Amino acid sequence: MRIIILGFVFLASVKFTFSQNCDCRSEFLGVKAYMEKNHPGFNSDIKSPEEPSYKKFTDELLSQVENDKTGKYCLVYLKRYIRFLKDHHSNFEGFTRPPVNESNPDSLKAFLASPFFRNTERMTIDSAAIVKSLRNSDPNGIEGVYITPDTVYTIAVFKNSNTMRDYAGVVLASRTKTWQPGQVKMEILKKTDGGYEVLSYLRNHSLNYQEWYPPTNNFSLPGWRKIVPAAVVTNSAKISNDLISFKLLDSQTSMVSIRSFSGQFSRELDSAYKKIIPEIKKYPSLIIDVRNNGGGSDNNYGALMPLLYTDTIRNDFVELFYTEDNLKAYEKMRDEAKANPQQYGKNGYLSWEYRINQMKQNTPGSFFPISAQNSFSTYKINNGNPVKIAILYNRNCASSCEQLLLDAAFSKKVKLVGENSGGYIAYGNVMSVKTPCGNNLYWTTTRKNNDRKYEFVGIEPHVKIPASETDWVEYTRRLLQ
Repeated sequence: MRIIILGFVFLASVKFTFSQNCDCRSEFLGVKAYMEKNHPGFNSDIKSPEEPSYKKFTDELLSQVENDKTGKYCLVYLKRYIRFLKDHHSNFEGFTRPPVNESNPDSLKAFLASPFFRNTERMTIDSAAIVKSLRNSDPNGIEGVYITPDTVYTIAVFKNSNTMRDYAGVVLASRTKTWQPGQVKMEILKKTDGGYEVLSYLRNHSLNYQEWYPPTNNFSLPGWRKIVPAAVVTNSAKISNDLISFKLLDSQTSMVSIRSFSGQFSRELDSAYKKIIPEIKKYPSLIIDVRNNGGGSDNNYGALMPLLYTDTIRNDFVELFYTEDNLKAYEKMRDEAKANPQQYGKNGYLSWEYRINQMKQNTPGSFFPISAQNSFSTYKINNGNPVKIAILYNRNCASSCEQLLLDAAFSKKVKLVGENSGGYIAYGNVMSVKTPCGNNLYWTTTRKNNDRKYEFVGIEPHVKIPASETDWVEYTRRLLQ
């Protein structure tokens, strides 16, 4: 029986041991020390703070922290540190400010007089001239004029470089008094791996950090719509948001699209599978479209496995990293589950109790397996339809969606089609702790063994869809024929 890595997020009552001063340097050094002690990825692959590449990176990052006298980009530095650990489930969140009550004149006046508003970068711009020049920019490129779906903001994005950005997004028009024309609302930095760091400032001017990997040759800012020049919209980007849907593509090919395997949708998915699977079996070719499926529970794709299965599925095994802080986090989770049986179930605390007892039987600083090391899964072979299957996915396929890919890859009748998946497969059992500055640090406590090689890299498809292809579904349909 497969052990599923649970994605619980929990505010553990674990105390940091560094200074209570809430400056960026203290926050960075404290988070760094905490992760070095408790993170399974660091203790698997880096192992020592003196490891040359790690030390070089953290020394350079600390220098950036110390040179940023305003502390404006502290969130960015903490996010970059977490990303270096190559664990998509670990995270740092914080440095948010309370919302502004714009209907209250005193609240609005106080905000407009605050350093958060007054210190926001401004540019003297000629809006008409900028819009005119951007009309000739590449429709598939970054530069252009963008609006939010609610049309509250209109910004111009254009090349404007400094150490934190390659492009600036400047307000042209705003329907909220908390933003004025000329203020810099966005900064975009191109990464060496083809992605972008998007630093956007929220309604109250708090910084929001996002890594963005746009579709190939079609840059589109997340949460924005380009209006100048008119953006090219390709069929590959047209993905239904319905949880699960089924359709016929031709007389030989059916397609089922699934946008999430989250546990909250288990009943809905089970009900849909009962109706859809008999229809799938009528046709020789099947496309399983899991683009933008962020995962959830492995159980929620289990009904599809008999359709795919041809060969024994070898399961990777999971190990738990034992430290005193990880033990305290599990103890706190056990106590929470025990005190709230309505939420966690009458015996919901027992799984945590079991892990706690396992830890106590091992040595702090060690890994120990919590699933069988040579387990495998088998299903009854389906000799009927479908006989040819393609699983279509993109970079936004993550976690349990990626586990589906790994399981399906053992089948002789399955082709993986698309682009590399997200790389959210290696670590699990997420805990959370409050930092002295009131921010949230999330860290994982388990690691997978062989599948760690996919973390951040993603799972490569058997067939990569060419960058020039505009309709991924049609390309995959032709591929099956």
